[in-house]
Amino acid sequence: MNKTLVIVISLGVVATFGLFVVSFALTFAATGEKAIAKMTVEEKVYLEKIASLRSGMSLSEVEEVLGPPDRDADGPRPCWNVNENGSSHIAAYFEPEGLQKVRWMNIGRFMYEPELP
Repeated sequence: MNKTLVIVISLGVVATFGLFVVSFALTFAATGEKAIAKMTVEEKVYLEKIASLRSGMSLSEVEEVLGPPDRDADGPRPCWNVNENGSSHIAAYFEPEGLQKVRWMNIGRFMYEPELP
């Protein structure tokens, strides 16, 4: 293999890994109130919906609030896409007794995980 090609591929791998690390760090750097401060007006509509979720709710009750899940509807963690490219999604974590946790991740911007009443 050509040495130049190996160098270019290596630099590409390093750059990709670096972008992943930066994106990961930015996502988890903004939580709680910092996450809310980064939300757009459109995202705050979802924030209001999340605020109405309660611990122990069934999937059908959560669907009444968020609509049908975009993926993993039959699993323990269905997800709703907040944008079209999939970089922002809301995951609901279910146990046999119902909803236990909600986590909203917007990759590179914020992670929001409210306390469920």
